[in-house]
Amino acid sequence: SAKESFAKAASVRIETTPRVGQTVVNPEINTYMAAIAGYEFALSGYFELLQDTLGINTAMIDSSVTSGMPFGYYIFRQEVPARALNAARYLGADGQLHDVVSGLATPTELFHGYKDLVMLFDLLADSAEAVTEQTRLYSMRGNFMSDHNAMLNLVKTSQEKFYLDGNILLGIFPESSLPGLADPSGLQQSVQR
Repeated sequence: SAKESFAKAASVRIETTPRVGQTVVNPEINTYMAAIAGYEFALSGYFELLQDTLGINTAMIDSSVTSGMPFGYYIFRQEVPARALNAARYLGADGQLHDVVSGLATPTELFHGYKDLVMLFDLLADSAEAVTEQTRLYSMRGNFMSDHNAMLNLVKTSQEKFYLDGNILLGIFPESSLPGLADPSGLQQSVQR
């Protein structure tokens, strides 16, 4: 996963002894490139869903939809507000699943609704952190002339992508329906990262 790539980059920083002609940041740059690719892959599935008709005319399901809305977008908009985040569960000695918070068989709801949207904004923010770190590593490498275009392209395309993706996600739901700052979902905090 991309989070594992962050941990790997930290260990590469500690463990790497550069070879002659190689800077210590080269392996880290490769690790962050892999992390960024991992984030892009994770996000792409959701953004593909938002564009997918799934072979269904949404207006046939919901007559209030007249804009040719893809069915994947419709499902996301309808289901995400009610998708809660439950605490993790474990398999007890009795062979039953137990909630890690309460120990009971019924799961504890940590917060109600928007867990997918929170996750997507967290992925966008984590990806932005990886881009920031990779850009910093490029500048530390000392190959400014050869890395200049790569840095500019990375920053430019990332800023455009994060801005566009964030606005697409926020545009799915009416602003008045989104949880506020005090909501335990952490949506507003994820958006502001």
